[in-house]
Amino acid sequence: MLKWCVLVAALVASPAFGQVYKCKDGAGKTVFSDQPCGGNAQAVDVRPSRGATPADFQDDNVQRQLKGLEQRQRMRDQENAQLDRIREMNRPSRDYEYEAKKRRCSDLRARLDAAEAMVKNGAVHWQYNDAKARIPALQGQIAREC
Repeated sequence: MLKWCVLVAALVASPAFGQVYKCKDGAGKTVFSDQPCGGNAQAVDVRPSRGATPADFQDDNVQRQLKGLEQRQRMRDQENAQLDRIREMNRPSRDYEYEAKKRRCSDLRARLDAAEAMVKNGAVHWQYNDAKARIPALQGQIAREC
């Protein structure tokens, strides 16, 4: 009994391979069958259609993922190009701000030098006191801004 069960299980589990025949019926229509239909029956070699095997499904999935990656990379490249254009457009204003800061620092240093020269050279009393009071303020301003 066990032998029969194993035999039946092996037959049921085996793949369904078989010969397919092509022939024409009495009305002239083409008929496909697993048994020869008569004298005009032709054996047909049947192959699964593309994409029917798991390997093909996997290949299609990989191709879709690659296309998605390529598309995301193109979008990233476009965004980076746009950021570069924006940075390039903002460069003149940054250069202007840098030059303005340089001019401001140069002016503050010139004022500090003038105040120190007045103190050193002994200016008139009110100029001396004014210059002496301005020196720490100018030094602090230079330390903060330059």
